[in-house]
Amino acid sequence: MSFIRTFALIITLAMCAGWAAVQEAYVIGDGLRLREAPSQEAGVIARLERGETVTVKERRDGWAHVAAGYSQTGWVAERFIGDRAALDAQLSDSEIRSLLIARSKRGYSGSCPCPNNYDRGGRRCGGRSAYSRPGGASPLCYPSDVSAAAIQAYRNGLR
Repeated sequence: MSFIRTFALIITLAMCAGWAAVQEAYVIGDGLRLREAPSQEAGVIARLERGETVTVKERRDGWAHVAAGYSQTGWVAERFIGDRAALDAQLSDSEIRSLLIARSKRGYSGSCPCPNNYDRGGRRCGGRSAYSRPGGASPLCYPSDVSAAAIQAYRNGLR
């Protein structure tokens, strides 16, 4: 019985140590390349914008294995991610507006959040967009849609 308890304790400690290694970080570089492997020669999976949140799973030789969004994982150069203070030191109000608009559009479940987007058939959304229809969803589409209060809330960490 003591062997089973000892084994269970070791497994529990190993799992907790793995969870403790995961941390939140922010993209502090422009157009950061999310790569398939920790190498400059590895294929690019996606580009991450400054201000996006990533979850760091592992760090190795100047690279970080991260999860971005709901399903994308890959490797980024570690020097282009940082903590909240590093991000805030770099973001202008205009960049925060762009970040909030992009987040709002990603949060819309359909293909036409804004008039300037395109639907799945490749047609411009225009008046069919959620933004153009009264009631229902109200995505942020233009810089004028983002209030000074929303920018300040972002800076205060109220995402």
